[in-house]
Amino acid sequence: MVIFVLSCLFIAILGVIFTLRKFYLETINRKIKDMNAIEKGELEKGLIDRDFLDKLQQEKVYINSIDGFKLSGVFIRGNQNKDKTILVSHGITSGIPASYKYARPFIERGWNVLLIYHRRHIESEGKYSTMGYYEKHDLLSWIEFIKEKVVDNNTIGIHGESMGASSALLTANMTNEIDFIIADCGFSRFHDLLVYKLKISKIPVFPLMNITYSYTKLKAKFNVKDVNPIEAIKESGIPVLFIHGKEDKFVPTFMSEDMYKETKGYKEIYLVPNAAHAQSIFVDYETYKNKMMNFVDKVLAQKKDKQGV
Repeated sequence: MVIFVLSCLFIAILGVIFTLRKFYLETINRKIKDMNAIEKGELEKGLIDRDFLDKLQQEKVYINSIDGFKLSGVFIRGNQNKDKTILVSHGITSGIPASYKYARPFIERGWNVLLIYHRRHIESEGKYSTMGYYEKHDLLSWIEFIKEKVVDNNTIGIHGESMGASSALLTANMTNEIDFIIADCGFSRFHDLLVYKLKISKIPVFPLMNITYSYTKLKAKFNVKDVNPIEAIKESGIPVLFIHGKEDKFVPTFMSEDMYKETKGYKEIYLVPNAAHAQSIFVDYETYKNKMMNFVDKVLAQKKDKQGV
């Protein structure tokens, strides 16, 4: 009997360790991808090419986060619509090389473009990713940078992918400086996403989740249950275009559908058949681009109407 109890205890401890390690590796300290490999893959997929990249006049830029980390980005000044800027917010473990394809339609229209590395990624300092908790503040700091950088600034939008999308949505009720958000495959609540992943992995949610949350708060100084993009957009009138692949197994499609239903302001949703996580733009680039830019045109037209221009 004693041996059985000890064996059960040992298995339980192993389960806790495994869960903590899984969470640690897949979220707050997930291994960053090689940027050269990302760039190579992006070029092979054909949405951008070397000639496109070589012609860009890119300026390295830096800001400091509210908690003292040096954050890195690249600013590309537009040649036509110089009063308009799109900020591209990448997903976890990714980076600027994966952001050019989203920026391309805006570059072609002559917009300013700001590509960033989130905290803990490549040239940006930071020990942990927080899935939007601190990243939302970083995005707001980048917005302030744009306001100082762009003379006669008139329009600021954010395109976000995955964690970058959720981080962008978290800013929706924190500022009036953002004119629109394009949220590609973001999650609605970080807690719900983790529960979803644990259930798929057939790992018991209780009590391992509670231990995991305590570990996260100790290490990365944030509460998982406070990362709720769906609550932010309930309280905001900011226009949002939701994009999500119907075959997304990493962040379930229903999360974008739920956020779309709860969005208070002008909203659109584009669900992409046969698209896995963060792959919607590759399935049908022309449709993706048209959906995105038509949404932007509608938002800007509504803004002009409100301003009486």
